Amino acid sequence: RQVNILKELKNSDHIIRFYGVAKEDKKYYLVTEWMEYGNLHEYYTNYRDSINLEIKIKFALDICRGVAYLHGCKILHHDIQSANILVNELRKVKIANFGLSKKFSDITRNITHNLENIRY
Repeated sequence: RQVNILKELKNSDHIIRFYGVAKEDKKYYLVTEWMEYGNLHEYYTNYRDSINLEIKIKFALDICRGVAYLHGCKILHHDIQSANILVNELRKVKIANFGLSKKFSDITRNITHNLENIRY
């Protein structure tokens, strides 16, 4: 599911770029763009003193823009947290880890199915 969702997300500067899947020794790996500073939690831990209000606002806006893009694509991330927000060398944040993500249509289908099977 994660690969299918990542394939759809190609037009946003706020979502990690996906290049493909690699296989080694029966294990599969997602190939994405390199994010120099790791996740937002690590970045904050390592650079706390140099993160001013302007940077915090920029990060928050980039995350909001990424979520808005996902919702525009009818995708719910379901796991927005600092460990799933990555920081690149330009100090730009991008949303990653779409393992729990779902399409709106999948969620609607499940809700509709459950509603139809309610017994009184």
